[in-house]
Order: sequence, then structure tokens, then C-alpha cells
Amino acid sequence: MTPMSTTTIQRPAALHYDRLTIALHWATVVLVALLWPGGQTVDILGHAGTPTLRAIHISLGLTLAAVLVARVLWRNTGGRHLQGLGHGLLDRVAHLGHLALYVVAVTTVCLGIATAWIAGDSVFGLFTFPGHDRILARTIRHWHSFAANTILILALGHAAVALLHQYVLRDGTLDRMLPPR
Repeated sequence: MTPMSTTTIQRPAALHYDRLTIALHWATVVLVALLWPGGQTVDILGHAGTPTLRAIHISLGLTLAAVLVARVLWRNTGGRHLQGLGHGLLDRVAHLGHLALYVVAVTTVCLGIATAWIAGDSVFGLFTFPGHDRILARTIRHWHSFAANTILILALGHAAVALLHQYVLRDGTLDRMLPPR
């Protein structure tokens, strides 16, 4: 019986995503990591703090929207496409998981924009969305919250699988989304 190797597999740069893809991925991670708890606590300070917290949340959400648009455009034009690692069914599941992350992220952002628009939220007094239907906004906010919780669950699952690949399977999957050394 041979002992399990603890060395990591060194992958050539060709097996890494390009720098822009990597930067957009990690920007998405950071924005989701800021937006979710922000959305959960946006009303915690009461009416005095709510407009500022809501404006920060909306600003970060609009930033996430721009990052997602950039990711999709880059992915479909110049981004490096990597093949699966030859795990067959696992590669298909990974593809579906990534697709689900994109769909739920875009849905969450669209519902967030719709909520701000219909509620007539103001962003730091710089601009105000036109709507003022608080009842409809509350309904859409509920769906936005549901979608946000869904993306958190998917993202945590995605991270767990990446860590499984890195530390149990040791197949270099996580290394693909890190800059080449």
C-alpha cells in the first residue's frame, strides 16, 4: 500500500483561466459576500440608517450587474474556455451548476433592480428610481430575497465542491481559477 501524496499538482498556465476571467470570478465572489449580509441587515438600523444602507446595497448590486454583464460578454468573446477534467458525469454536473449560478445571479440582480425601481429608492440622493408602489415592491423584494438565498446556497455548494476537488481529489480544479504561479 502506497501512502497518499500530499503534493499539489503543478498545472501549466494553459490549464488556468485567463486573468480577466479570474478577476471577474473573484469580484463576483466578493460582491455576493458583501451583498447577502447587507441585504439581510438593510433595515436593522431603522428608518434613520435604512436609506444609506439601502443605497450601499443598491450600488453594490448595480456593480454586480456590471460584473455579470462583463463576465457573460467576456465568456462569449475572449475568455479562455477550459475543458472538463475528464470526470464525465461530474463535468456535466459542474456545467449545470455553473449555469445555475449564472441564471440565479442574473435573476437576483434583476429582481433587486426591479425592487429599487418600483419602490422608488434613492441612491445617495444622486438619483431616485421612478416608482412608488411599496406593496408591489414588497412582493418583488420577497422574490429577490428568495433568489439571494438561493444564490448563497449555490455559491456555498460551489465553494465546497471546489475545496473537495482541491483537497480530496487533488485534481487541480481550484488551481484553474487562481492566477498561474
